[in-house]
Amino acid sequence: MPQVVDDLTFLAILSNNAGPPLLSAVESGDVWTTGTWYYRLHRAINDPKSTGIFSRMAAELSSERRSELMHALNDPPAQITIPGPRLVVPVMGALRLDPRPNLLTAEAVAVALLCGGGIRLATASPPLAQACETYGIPLVIEAPIA
Repeated sequence: MPQVVDDLTFLAILSNNAGPPLLSAVESGDVWTTGTWYYRLHRAINDPKSTGIFSRMAAELSSERRSELMHALNDPPAQITIPGPRLVVPVMGALRLDPRPNLLTAEAVAVALLCGGGIRLATASPPLAQACETYGIPLVIEAPIA
């Protein structure tokens, strides 16, 4: 089953710190992410002033692995699908959720509906959990690091 991964899980995949099930899902083309999660990760890794979890994780990598991560961020593996706004926005706009979802929630739900899969988060998000329940989208919350 395809799975939509959040930015932290995407970082674990790109830095080869994800567990075997996630890496296997990548190889089979069953991993998707959103443009917003991709942007947030890219921005955090490239911002020298960033002090969040993304930059801390990247700082813990060897210089060789950090270089590989930067290459992967600039040219993500073709097996990971990052659908564009032409495909995602119409689905986002058609969502009927109360309360109205924020951008992150709407985009994640739309991408999950498009790929027919579930969503995998590193940390809980009550609004996203509620949206997943409404649309019958499987939601897994677990740390992605092996």
